[in-house]
Formats: sequence, C-alpha cells, structure tokens
Amino acid sequence: MRISTIIISASLLLLPLWGGSGCGDDPITHPTDTGGDATDTVEPPTVVLTLHLTDFVSQADLSGLAVTIGDATGTTGDDGTVALTVAADADVVIDVTGPGTRPHLFYIHTGADDASLAYPLAADPTISAFEAILQLTIDDARGILEIAAVDADTGAPIPDLTIATDAAADVALVYDPTSQTGLSAGNTTVAGAPSAAIFVNIAAGSVTPTFTHLWGWTCTGPAALDVPAGSHVLAEYACTYTPVRQDVKLTDFVSGEVVPGATVSVLGQTLTSDAQGLVAYDAPPNADVALTVTGTGFRDHVIYRRTADHQALETYPLATDTTISTLEAALQVTVDDTKGILELTPREAGSRAFIPGLTAELDVTYDVGLVFDAEAATGLSAGTTTLAGSPSTIIFVNAAAGDVTPSFSDAAGNVCSVGPQVVPIAAGSYVIAEYECAVPSE
Repeated sequence: MRISTIIISASLLLLPLWGGSGCGDDPITHPTDTGGDATDTVEPPTVVLTLHLTDFVSQADLSGLAVTIGDATGTTGDDGTVALTVAADADVVIDVTGPGTRPHLFYIHTGADDASLAYPLAADPTISAFEAILQLTIDDARGILEIAAVDADTGAPIPDLTIATDAAADVALVYDPTSQTGLSAGNTTVAGAPSAAIFVNIAAGSVTPTFTHLWGWTCTGPAALDVPAGSHVLAEYACTYTPVRQDVKLTDFVSGEVVPGATVSVLGQTLTSDAQGLVAYDAPPNADVALTVTGTGFRDHVIYRRTADHQALETYPLATDTTISTLEAALQVTVDDTKGILELTPREAGSRAFIPGLTAELDVTYDVGLVFDAEAATGLSAGTTTLAGSPSTIIFVNAAAGDVTPSFSDAAGNVCSVGPQVVPIAAGSYVIAEYECAVPSE
C-alpha cells in the first residue's frame, strides 16, 4: 500500500492560511449605517464552510461525525458533509469526533468567501495501515501531530524546511515522492511533495512548533497547539521571507572593462546591465540560484551561485569573444562550440577565502584543465589543483556537453557541499559554478 498523503487537506490550496499573531484575535470590522438608531449592532462577516469528511484508506464518506467550529456545531450526513457558518478571515479550530475515528483537530484560517474543504481522516482502517507500514503501535495516551507549511503568496510547498517541536515523539515523518510508501523518516521537507511533518506518538499537551530554513522563512500560525491524548491534530502555517537585493557587476575577463547591455535572467526577472555593467535583483537569502547572461560579443553564460543574506556586490568576468581568442592563442587549443567551458570557483564557507591545494575533476571528458596562476605570464597554467597566492578557480576547456558532476579533494579533507552537485553544460556555453567548502567537524 502506498501512503502518499495522510491528512493533507484541501484547505492548503483553497484558503489563506493562519493569520495574525496566532492569538485568535477577532477580525476587524467597520461599522456601516443601517439606517436604524444608535442601538443597532454590526455583525461580523461570516462564511459557510462545507466540510467533506472521508476515510483516508477506503475513501468512504464518514457519516454521523460531530463537527464543532467555535459556537457552530453540526453532524455529517450520509454523504460525509456538513456545512457550518463561521467567522470570515479568522483563526479557527475544526473539532471532529465520532465513531470509528479518533478525535481530530484542524487549525486553519478561514478566507473571505464560502469554501468547500475535503478532509481525509485517520479513521480506524488508516491507523491500522499506518501501524503496519511503520512497524509501531499508535499509543492512545499520546497523539499524532501533522504540521503543514506553505508559501503564503503562492500556496506552494517549501522544500528543505525543517519542522521541529518541543515535545517528544516516537518518530517524525515527511512526505517523500521517492519512497515506496510516500513517507520517509525525518523532519525536513522534501522537494516535489507536500511540505509537512508528521510526529507520531507525540507527548499529549501543549506543543510549540519551530521552523528553520536557510532562506530565513518566517511561518505564521498558532503559537501553541493542544494535542489531546489519542487525537490527530493538523495545523497549517503560512510562510514568508524577505527578499535580499543582490548586485552583480559584469566585466570582460581579459580587459576588465565593464559589459553594458547584457541580458540577465534570474528567478523570473529579466534585467539589462547598465553603463557600469551592473544589474540588481531580489532573491531569497542563502538560496541557490542560476543567472543566465546573454548578449552580443560573448557566448551564453550560466552562473550558479548561492545568494548572500545581505546586500552585496559580486563581480563576474565574462568570456567575451576577445577572451576566447586570447585563450586559444595562448593555449594553442581551439574552443569547440559543440562542447562547453566550465569554471569552478570553490571558496571557504563563511569567509569565502581561497583554498590552495584543492583538486577538482569532472566525470566527463575535457581537453585541458587550467588554474589561476599569479606567476604565469597569461595568469593561467595547466592543471586542476589550485595554487597558493592565486584565486582558487579551475577552468575546464571543451568539457563534454550534458550533465556534469564535479568532485573536489585536498589534504585537509574539504567537502564542497554548497553548490550544484550536477552542472548542466550546453554546447557552446560558458558555465560558472560557485561552491562553499569546509572540513567536516568530527
């Protein structure tokens, strides 16, 4: 059996998620003139939530379940649905109880309009399947807590988000499209799957979640969750980050002159370098991005880099046509436009200092490897091991086009874990890939 989703609800896509401070503040309303006297009251806006409750495994409609949202109560009919009128744009908790299923609590934020939400519940058949797959027993003295987080602007999942709690649990699981069960152990979300973590047999009581991500996402939702013994709780969070301005300067590799008029594409933004060769774009902090640079007088460039967590200027020398001609003459080699040129720039993590004595290799063929050499007349010498006193940059000329996997090694044991582990190289292109390297702590 494939368990691809346990209790991810349709409300992740249909509703704006939890808003405000998580303290359940009443919605702000503005009085309107009803034409009556001063004793008229203004009713807060409401919406109708139509809930469809089913068993996750059998997908059968669940009838006879009691549903409470604040002061509104109802019971699911034979079709598994119930409609309740609740406050609009409000933090609410959906409380579901009834035969054949454990108590469920859903922490959500209502929208401004009526909505229909479908919730597959962890009914008894689901719990039995869950126990068989995980080879553990669900402890009714504890609870199951699922914490789901999405991009507040797009509703999209957030990969590489680590979700933790202050309560002990037997196991944490995340959705994983590469797993046979659809789940894998861990609490860091996986690309291509809902960004949620499930904590099985978590200690009953008040639970506070935390969220950690290199991009600095801030997730808004209930500050503390009540997890009753024997219950299944789902809490939804909306997450945002503050973009950081990234400045880039484009220059000619040989002359050092600026390159104006180049087209730079990154993160859906299309920019043109100004008279000083400068472009600026907004990006998440500490994010891996690819910049495509095109224009007249130089081959297409792709730059893979990790963004800074503060505004910073990065200069990139481009391999213009003049650079290529100079390179061919100096090295007595012809640049093959059916292949590509790959430039690797490993630096120390944090300090971004050069790393002498670091050897780079590729898993594809290339004609020649070059390293920066301050003592060479051309500034370059043959080899793939970086030199002391020179920038730690390695250039592979005429590397076979396609997906390329670089590898790094040195006596210190540096591991270059930040940077593209697989680098696509198009025929006739110049690709720059930046890496951050560190010696693993014991």
